[in-house]
This record gives sequence, C-alpha cells and structure tokens, in this order.
Amino acid sequence: MTQRRDTLPENIIPLHKFRPGQTVNPLRLVEGYWSALREGNDLPKRSQVHPRGLSDVLEYVFILERVAPGVARFRIAGSQWTALAGMEVRGMPISSFFRTTGRADMAAALEACFDTPAVIEAHLTARSLQRAPDVPGKLIMLPMRCDLGRISRILGAAKMSGPMVSDAYRLEMSDVSVKPVFGDRPAPPPSAHTAAPTSTPRRPHLELVHSSDRLS
Repeated sequence: MTQRRDTLPENIIPLHKFRPGQTVNPLRLVEGYWSALREGNDLPKRSQVHPRGLSDVLEYVFILERVAPGVARFRIAGSQWTALAGMEVRGMPISSFFRTTGRADMAAALEACFDTPAVIEAHLTARSLQRAPDVPGKLIMLPMRCDLGRISRILGAAKMSGPMVSDAYRLEMSDVSVKPVFGDRPAPPPSAHTAAPTSTPRRPHLELVHSSDRLS
C-alpha cells in the first residue's frame, strides 16, 4: 500500500490538532505539543521533538540545554530570537538576552523549570538598544529529559506582540508563573527503557535533521 505524502510518521504530532479555532497562540500550541509527547505521567525526551511537528510556530520555538546552575544555552532557536539579538544565537546562553537586572530572574526561572520541575510562564518586555519603542511579549518554558534521563532540556516559545524594528533588544521578565508538573510529588525516575550511564564515556546524543527540517 502506498503511503500518502502528507502522512507524518507516528512519532510526529502535528500542532494543528491542538489549534483552538482559527487563532494561533504559539505558547498554547507548543504546550499542547509537549503534553502530547508525555509518556504516561513522565516528561517528554528531547529526541521526541521533531521540527515538522512544530511547523506552525517554528519562528517562536527554542530548545535550551542546561550547562550549569541557572545557565542554559540555545540548542535551537527560531527566527524571532535572531531578530531580538540581531545575530545568530545558537550556543548563546539565554541570559545574554536579558538586561543585567533581569538575569537573576531568568536564572531562578530556569532552576525552577529544571529542578521542580515546573512549567514557567512570564511576561516579557523587549527594550531596544537603539531607543526604538518597547515591545511586549510572553514566554513559556517546558521541562524535558535528555536521552540519559536527566531533566536538562527545555522546550519553549516566546511571542513578541509588536514589530521588531531595532537591530538588538534586551529583555525583562515580569509576572512569572511557576506551575509544578507533578504537583507536590517529586519527579518520577527515568523510565526503565531510558538508557543509563555506563562506565564507558559516551558521546552526547545528536539528532541529524535534513536542511528542510531545521528550525530557522
């Protein structure tokens, strides 16, 4: 039997199934995608996330990797983040987008997202370095496991609500909401089929993606 070209593999969940009518809210769509990837009551793994499943909102999406307490760097970043920075941002810490007074707020939000773990939502204000008008926005961050089972990745989205007319902005956070994923209970241990570290050093897992599937 010939497979239809528009049929996605089983592990790719199209975001349009979560769309509540015609209005697209990138934060709610990404949260719905993350929820659909959860196996049982656990967190999804980074390897489950596929660009084609996020095709409706790629410009707003990002994936972070924890590198130290309160520090996470971009592994993938949509084009809106390039517009905010005025440059390519992959490999940069997300804290570099924030004004000095806001970096402690972002560090605390990252720690809550990873360690609680929790879903983080916040209002953003982008302030231009060239005196352009401020741009408001919203942010969501959703915890994920790496393939070794550690909670060390974040799937997120940020949507700014105005034109980006400057070459670079710095962000501020406000009205931060912290919603524990498991309520008052601790996070469950990694599932039995999650690979466990061994005494032999292992290379970090990298997922190869065709150029047509890359987030821009």
